[in-house]
Amino acid sequence: EDQVTEFGEKQRAVSTRRLKRLNRELADRPWIAGEQFSVADITAYCAIRYFRVAGFVIEPDWPELQRWYDAVSARPAAAACTLR
Repeated sequence: EDQVTEFGEKQRAVSTRRLKRLNRELADRPWIAGEQFSVADITAYCAIRYFRVAGFVIEPDWPELQRWYDAVSARPAAAACTLR
């Protein structure tokens, strides 16, 4: 399929803005949807893992996002979301 580099770069910028916001939101709660681990955490975790294929990394100035990511990664079921 045809790929449009410019579209990908615009989406990278959109994703970065959204993840910065998520970092701010996670400062007030342990999980994405609040006090309980939920499907929102599973979905976001798998998406962020998938973003790594495109060279995405969690920035050092996103400590809450990194804390959350590490907490999800430590869960036994996180092994189901693997990339080869």
